[in-house]
Amino acid sequence: MKLSKIIKTMEVIEEKRVPSDILEGFLYHSRSREEPIQIHDMDIVHVIRAFKNAMHRLDNQVTVGKMYLDGMEADRARIHELVVENKKLKKQVENMLYVEDV
Repeated sequence: MKLSKIIKTMEVIEEKRVPSDILEGFLYHSRSREEPIQIHDMDIVHVIRAFKNAMHRLDNQVTVGKMYLDGMEADRARIHELVVENKKLKKQVENMLYVEDV
């Protein structure tokens, strides 16, 4: 059953209109048809599958983003370690130069 028919049925049962912006202008890019289609023209089963797939893709993007940020944090920590080590080496070199000048 198409989403538009379900919405109309729901309006009759609940005796209340659904806001018009709920279904207007929402396009879904169908992978199988390789074209955008109006969500209200989609079968409810397809809407649910599309929603589940979108949520799965979003979860994957969040996971990849978190892995990227974790990697950046590890890089930041390593850079800090290298800066500290570089400062120590600089002091050692300065001390060596100072001792040789005396």
